[in-house]
Amino acid sequence: MSIFTTYSKLQSVLSRLETRDLKLQEQMQQMIIKMEHQDDRTELLFNGLKERIEHISLRLTTQQKEIASILSDVEAYLQKNTSYERRSR
Repeated sequence: MSIFTTYSKLQSVLSRLETRDLKLQEQMQQMIIKMEHQDDRTELLFNGLKERIEHISLRLTTQQKEIASILSDVEAYLQKNTSYERRSR
């Protein structure tokens, strides 16, 4: 085998490797972009869920205060108008 044949084969292998390397770099870049978009979507989802939890928590706290106030009013009414006595806990 002559040196030119060997050189030609090496050149061909190198060319295929460079082409493959470029394709892999392109795929990696696409994956990076895809992951960045996925990260953005995850952040939006997390923030949305966090806001929803805060909203529900605030609503429940408000309802709990309203119920406590109503129960206090009912207890005061019962103590004033009936023989109701609060049991010790």
